This record gives sequence, structure tokens and C-alpha cells, in this order.
Amino acid sequence: MEVRDVLKAAGIPVRPGGAGWLRIPAVWRGSKDFNLAVNADTGHWILHSTGETGSWETLLKFCTLDPLESKITPSKKSNSTGGTTQIQARELWDLGFCLSDYQDYRKPFKELVKWREAALAYLRNRGIPEVEIQRVARQVRVVGDTRTALLLLIPLSAPFSGGDVTGLQRIRLDFSGKKYPWPVETGTGESKRMLGPRKVDGWSTGWWLPALVHPERVIICEGPETAIALQAFTGRAVWCLASANGLDMARIEFLLEKGISSVCIAGDCDVTGIVAAADLALRIRGNFPDWQVTVAIPSQRKTDWLDVLREQGPEQALLTFRASIETF
Repeated sequence: MEVRDVLKAAGIPVRPGGAGWLRIPAVWRGSKDFNLAVNADTGHWILHSTGETGSWETLLKFCTLDPLESKITPSKKSNSTGGTTQIQARELWDLGFCLSDYQDYRKPFKELVKWREAALAYLRNRGIPEVEIQRVARQVRVVGDTRTALLLLIPLSAPFSGGDVTGLQRIRLDFSGKKYPWPVETGTGESKRMLGPRKVDGWSTGWWLPALVHPERVIICEGPETAIALQAFTGRAVWCLASANGLDMARIEFLLEKGISSVCIAGDCDVTGIVAAADLALRIRGNFPDWQVTVAIPSQRKTDWLDVLREQGPEQALLTFRASIETF
């Protein structure tokens, strides 16, 4: 059954919302206003009055519908564009609000400011310099999750030309800017969750931060917060691959297409990070022997370059980074 048919069969009034969306009342809140938008293909939804979002399964739960009797058939669109989670990632990204924007016609000014200030507070508390925060604010988005939480969205793209968003790294925060765990049923204690495929055509998805200086050089790292930190004290382009496993499946031809000739892999100081960084360095060296290939690992165990920035500040962190570099 299609989303529209399931909702109508349950006695929930449905109106067209335009551009592949439906409008229904938030019946579990006793609302009669059609202020809840539901994607007609995937069932992903957003309640505009509160900013809450969720999957088809959570909507069924709120509407007290049986998931077994309310299954939806994936459309041809889902099968041809990378699967349901990839579509959901694109939809959630489209629903988000750029951190650098104070106003947006889709959301009251008051709510947007609250989300924005919480996300900015999170980045400041991580020790990221204000100048870098304002630069990154143009590349990330925020969206409401529940009445007590919001999501900071980091866009992930496949390593091919075009750069369309194929997935998201979602960091869940409370309104003071502190990490806020997901509900128990979706991962006890976790405040970060991926949405969308980790690989496209066998290659890791990632987040590309454009260079401020030396566009022919790039730093490759694991996490998005580490990527922000590295650019803050180096100014170089940074390619974040979300995890150490992402380094294993990096498409290095992507770097050639971007005109790169110098690569530094900035791994985390743990066994997995060190091994992944070394393996990627050797793979790049084997494919592009004329490139400059280096690895930089923090000296203290179980730390990353964000920890170094937070402890030492930008100027000293840059000196520490340069001193740690080893050529492959």
C-alpha cells in the first residue's frame, strides 16, 4: 500500500502538500490543523509547529497503527536513487536550516534562533575558533528532532563529480548545545547517527571542506569535528570520511579529479586509526608515486586533532601537527 492509502484507511484526513508531500493533522496531539508534512514515498515526516521529525515507523507508533498491517511498498524512485535511507537523508537535509541564516520563511524566527544558538554553542564548547565556526556555519544545517532535542546535520556525498548529498552525519543536541542521546530503541547512549549509505558504488561517502590556502593539498581524516579542527589551524582542504573504516574505502581517483597532488592522512591516535591511515597512505603512494604523501598522528593515545586544538589553541596545534608529519 502507498502512504496515502494507509493513512486514509486509518481514518486520518489527508491533503496534498505539493512536491511529493502530504499534509495530515498531528492526531496524537488532538490537532485538527494540517501542519504535519508526510513524504508520500517514504513516510518520513516533520511537524512544523514543533520541528519534530521522524520515520514512517515512528509515525505509525504515534498514530497507534499496526506496523505489520501498515507496510508501504518502496516506489521505483526509491530503488533507482540509492534506497530509502538515501532519500530520507536528502529530504531531511532539504528540511534543515543553514546555521548562517537567521531567518527562513518556513519557520518562525524564534524557533530558528533557538536551534542555531544551540548548534553554535556545541561547536564553541568543542574548542573550535569563532572564525572557523562562522565559515562552517554555511555548510551545515539544523533541524528540530523533538520538543527537547535538535539535530546538527553534516552532509555526506559520494566521491564523484556533482557532490549531491547522499547521507548525513546527525549529531543530536539539547537546546543548551550538549549532546543528547537517542532513544533507547535507536541506540542507547549514542548521540551521533548516520543516515544514508556509508558507501556508494563501493566507495566511502564523505564531507569535503574547500581549501582556504594551497588548493593542491588536502588532509584526509575520520570525523567531521576533527575535519573542522584541522581546517581551523591549517587552512587546507579537508576530506572527512566519517570513520576509520571510511579511510579503507576512500576513492583516491576523486582527489586526482580535484587537482590534488599532496595528501596528508590525519589519523586518530588509536590502533584502528593508525592502521587505516598507514594503509591509505601506502595505497595512494602505490597509485600516484609522484604525489607527496604523509601521515600525521597525535602523540597522545586515544586523542584526535580536535583534542589537540582544544588543548593547545590554533597556533600551537599547527606546530604540533607539522612536527608529527611522517613521509611515506
